[in-house]
Amino acid sequence: MHKLPLNIESTVWVDTEGGTRVKLAKTIPLAPRRDLGGVVEYDTHDYWEGRVHLDYTVSKNAAIIRQWHSEYGWGVGLRVRF
Repeated sequence: MHKLPLNIESTVWVDTEGGTRVKLAKTIPLAPRRDLGGVVEYDTHDYWEGRVHLDYTVSKNAAIIRQWHSEYGWGVGLRVRF
């Protein structure tokens, strides 16, 4: 993982079949407990995929997530950090 300008996280990798995947991610803090973020990925096998999420931090190790995914649509979840 590398940081690009504007604090964008980037990842590039190649699989054993020669396929390539490029991933760009960005998180923007909106308030002390709320973050807005997004991820876009391009895979030579699966093509484009994207996610946008809004996180609400409940505690140091837990957050409630509302997310839209380009393939699966809307969802809600719980993020636990160790």
